[in-house]
Amino acid sequence: MTDAPTHYDQILPNPGFEITKGNTALVITDPQVDFLSTKGVTWEIVGPSVVEHNTVANLKSLISAGQDAGIGVFISPHYYYPQDHAWKFGGALETMMHAIGMFDRKGALDTDGFSGSGADWEETLKPLIEREHRNRQPPRGLRVTK
Repeated sequence: MTDAPTHYDQILPNPGFEITKGNTALVITDPQVDFLSTKGVTWEIVGPSVVEHNTVANLKSLISAGQDAGIGVFISPHYYYPQDHAWKFGGALETMMHAIGMFDRKGALDTDGFSGSGADWEETLKPLIEREHRNRQPPRGLRVTK
């Protein structure tokens, strides 16, 4: 009988991936209250996994490391606007998200009620995402930090 591996490096091959500025980026999707906070509308569903996998602390480490390394850090939030609730189709998850008001915003250009809402950034990640001197706002709501 052989000893069980103690780290993934012992069982997974090294793909030879190298992190290089200009060719490497980090993309984070939906780092928002509704997914990552006890205040979020999905906490009863996703909370145990978020806690078990130390998701918020790991995201904080990833974002910090990417920013410190000078690679592009792309933050892509998920929002639902009033017109999205008129959809005539959708899977089980989308139907639930609409029913519980997940990621709801009044409009793309309306920030009334946004701060601290479920659509806002998770509180401990917010300072990293909103680092003024590092942010650029590209099209389609994707936030880039460097």
